Amino acid sequence: MRSPVGEYESEKDFKLPSGLELENFLLRLGRPRMGTTRGPGNPELAPLKDFGTRLYESLFQGRLKFALDTSLKMVDHTGEGLRILLKLGPSAKISELPWEFLYDTEHSRFFAHSLRTPLVRYLKLDRRPHPVTVRAPLRVLVMIASPAGLPSLDVEREWHQLNTALSGMQAGGQVSVERLESGTLTQLQKRLRRGEFHVFHFIGHGAYLKDWRDGVLYLEDQQGRQRMVSGGEIGTLLSDRGVRLAVLNACEGGRGDDTDLFAGTAQSLVQQGLPAVVAMQFAITDVAAIEFAREFYESIADGYPLDAAVYEGRRAILNEVSSFEWGTPVLYSRAPDGRIFDVVKEPTAFGTPPDRPEPRPEPRDGHRTTTLKKKSGKPGPSDGRSGRNGAPDERKPPPDGPPTPTTDTTRDAGGTGGSAPTDPNGPAGLVARAAAHRELGRPDEALRDLDRALELAPDHVPALIDRGALRGQLGRHDDSLRDLDRALGLEPDNTGALLERSATHWELTQYSLALRDLDRLLRLEPHHPEALHARGATYRELERYDEALHDLDRSLRLKPDNAWTLIDRGMCHWSSGREDEAFRDLDRALQLEPDNVMALAVRGAAHRDLQNYDPALRDLSRLLTLEPDNAFALHARGAIWRELGRYDDALRDLDRALDLEPDNAQALITRGTTYQDIGRNTAAVQDFNRALALDPDLTPTLPVEQGPAAMPVYEVEYDDDVSARPAQEPPFWERARYGEALRDLNQVAEQEANEAFLLRDRAASYLELGQYAEALNDLDRSLELDPDHALAWAFRGLAYKALGEHSQALLDFDRSLGLDPTTDWVQKERTILLRMLSS
Repeated sequence: MRSPVGEYESEKDFKLPSGLELENFLLRLGRPRMGTTRGPGNPELAPLKDFGTRLYESLFQGRLKFALDTSLKMVDHTGEGLRILLKLGPSAKISELPWEFLYDTEHSRFFAHSLRTPLVRYLKLDRRPHPVTVRAPLRVLVMIASPAGLPSLDVEREWHQLNTALSGMQAGGQVSVERLESGTLTQLQKRLRRGEFHVFHFIGHGAYLKDWRDGVLYLEDQQGRQRMVSGGEIGTLLSDRGVRLAVLNACEGGRGDDTDLFAGTAQSLVQQGLPAVVAMQFAITDVAAIEFAREFYESIADGYPLDAAVYEGRRAILNEVSSFEWGTPVLYSRAPDGRIFDVVKEPTAFGTPPDRPEPRPEPRDGHRTTTLKKKSGKPGPSDGRSGRNGAPDERKPPPDGPPTPTTDTTRDAGGTGGSAPTDPNGPAGLVARAAAHRELGRPDEALRDLDRALELAPDHVPALIDRGALRGQLGRHDDSLRDLDRALGLEPDNTGALLERSATHWELTQYSLALRDLDRLLRLEPHHPEALHARGATYRELERYDEALHDLDRSLRLKPDNAWTLIDRGMCHWSSGREDEAFRDLDRALQLEPDNVMALAVRGAAHRDLQNYDPALRDLSRLLTLEPDNAFALHARGAIWRELGRYDDALRDLDRALDLEPDNAQALITRGTTYQDIGRNTAAVQDFNRALALDPDLTPTLPVEQGPAAMPVYEVEYDDDVSARPAQEPPFWERARYGEALRDLNQVAEQEANEAFLLRDRAASYLELGQYAEALNDLDRSLELDPDHALAWAFRGLAYKALGEHSQALLDFDRSLGLDPTTDWVQKERTILLRMLSS
C-alpha cells in the first residue's frame, strides 16, 4: 500500500469473504422493494455495517492499518482529504466486492459517506487520460431504452424527471441535455458522428451474462425488441467519438466476472478507452437515480473531480431517499486524481471568469528550473552526455524572474486588522519600504526594515510573510519556514503565506510538502493563477506531466501572457515528447520577454538536442550577452562547439564554465570528451577522474549516436596476467575509450575464449561502439555458458532493440528482470519498449 506516510506491505494475506458470505449479502440487497427499479430484483435494507466491517478488518490490519490511521490523522491536521484508490489488479474476485460499503467500526463511519475519504475503483491501464478543457455547457447525450419483453419503463416520465433534475443547470448554461430519438445502436452511432458530446447517460436495463463473460445493456432493435449489446461493443463506439464519461443507470452495470477483471459493462467501457464510468452495481429505484443524477451533474459543472461529484450524488440519495442505496453507484476511473475534464464557464467581457480573484504577483524563482526530461527514451536538452537511460542532466541557470510577492493581508501595528497606517516608521510602513528595497535589489536593507517591523509588532502577518519569503530567497530556509509557519499559525487561511511556504519547500525539494500547501491554497481560491502555476511546476519536477499540464493550462487561461508559465508548460510538453507544442510555448514566452534568460536557456538546449545548432547557438549567445558569467550557457555552447568540431571555441567556453563552477561534473565530462577528441588523453583522463570523484554515478560515454544511451555503469575486471594499460590509470572503460577497452578484451579473449564474463564485457564495448551484430554474437555465446546472468540478458535486449527486433528485445528484458527484478534501468528500458510496441 502506498500512502502519504510511506509504503507498507501487509504481514498477512488478504482473506476474501467467502463466496457464501458475498452471495448472502447480495441476496439481501436483491430482495424486492417497493417502486420501479432498473433490474430484475429490488433490494431491501441489509446489514451493511457488518459486511463493511468484514471488508475493513480483512484489508486494514497491522502495518496497513497503521498507515491508514496515520494518513487520516495527517490529513485531519492539514484539513485535506485522503483519496482511496482501489487499484484493481488481475484478481477479479477482489474487484467484484462491494467496496463502497467499507466501514470503520472504531470511528463508526462508512468511508464513502465522507467527502474527505472518497473511494475510487482505479483501473490501471497503459493509457492514462489527459484532462481536456470543456467550455460550458457540458453536453450530455441521453439514451432511454425500454425494449419489449422486459419490465416496462415509463420513457416519457424518465425523460421528464431527468430534465427536471437538470433544468436549473440547463437554464444557467452549465449543462446541455439531448435525448436520442430511439434506443437503437444505429441511432447512437449516427448522433455521435454528427456532434460532440462529453457524457453518455444510459437509462434502461442491464445485466451480467456469465456465458458471455461480459455485462450487457438491453438496447432496442428497429422493431423495438430487445438487443443485447456488450460493454466492449458500446465502449469502442463511445471512445472513438471522444466521449469522456458514461453514466449507466442500469442494474448490474458495475458487476464483473470472478475470472475476468474487465467482464462487467463498466469495466469493459474503461478498457475500450473511456476515462471514467459511473455504473450501478445493484438495482436502483427511480427516485434514487434521479437524486443521484441531479447532484452528480451539478457538482461536475461546479468543477468538482469525479470522485467528489459521486460523493455528492451518494449523499443526495442518503439524505433524500434511503439509508442503503447510496452504495449502489460505483466509480471506475483511469484518472487517479479524478480529473478527466475541466468545465470552463464562458469568459466575462474582460476575458476572465467572474469569480477570479484579483491578480497577484508571480511566485518566486524557486518554482522554475530548466530541468527537461523526455519520455519514450528520447533525450532531452543535454550538455554533451546522456545520463542513465538516456535521461538528460539537470541544469539550473539562475533565472531572472520577478520579485517575491507580498501578502494582500493588511494589519495595523497591533496585528488586529484595519486600514494600513500612514506612519512610515510603523509596521505597515516598514513593510512597504522593505518591498521597495527588494524591488531595487537591496535585500539587506529590506531585511532590516522587516526585522524592525516585527520588533514593533511580533504578530504582524505581512511582515512575517515578507521576511519568510526574503529569507527563502537568500537560502536561509529554516528561518524562512519559521516565519511562514508563524504566519500560518496566526492566519491558517492566508493564501500569501501558503504560496511562499510552498516555494520554500520547493527549493528544499520537499515536493510533497509544497503540494500540500498548494492544494490547500487552491481549495481556498480555485482560480489563483500563481498557485496553479506553482503546483504545475511541482508536478513537472515529479515527472507527473499530465497533472502538470492540467494546472499550467488553467493558469494560462487566467493569465495568458505569463512568460514564466509558458516556459514551464513548454518544458512539460518537451518532457512528454510534444516538441512542436514546446517550441510554440517557448517562442511565445520570448515574444513577451525577449531577454528572459530561462526561456533562452531552455529553447537553446532544446534546439541543441535536436541538432539544430544554428538556432541553439543564437539563443545561448544571446543569453551570454545578457549574463556573460552564466555557467550553464557556457557549458551548453561549449558542447555544441565540440559537436561541430570547433575544439578551440569549445575549450574556451568549457574552461570559463569550470572557472565559474569548478565542481560541475557534467562540464568536466564534456571537456574530457573534447580533450579525447583531439588526442589529449592525459588531460581527458584527469577530467573524467575528477568528474567521477564528484559524482560516482556519472557514466562517460561516446556521443549518443554511436551507442545506446541507456548503457549502465559496468566496470570491466581483468585477469592478473593481462595488463594492456598503465598501472596507475583507471581502466579504459571508465575513461569512455571503448575502442581501447575492446583491444584489451580481444587480447584476453584469445587466451580465454570460453569465459562468459569476457564475452559479456566485450559485448558491452561493442554496444557502446554501435557494433550491434558483433555484440549479439558475443552475448549469445556468453548466455550459452552462463544462462542465468541477468545483465547478459539485458545487454542482449539492448542489442535487439537497437537492431529493431523489439519483440525479441522485450523477451530478453523480461528474462533479465525475472533473474534480477531490482535493476531499475532494465525496467525503464522495458517500459519504453512497451510504449513503442503499443504505439
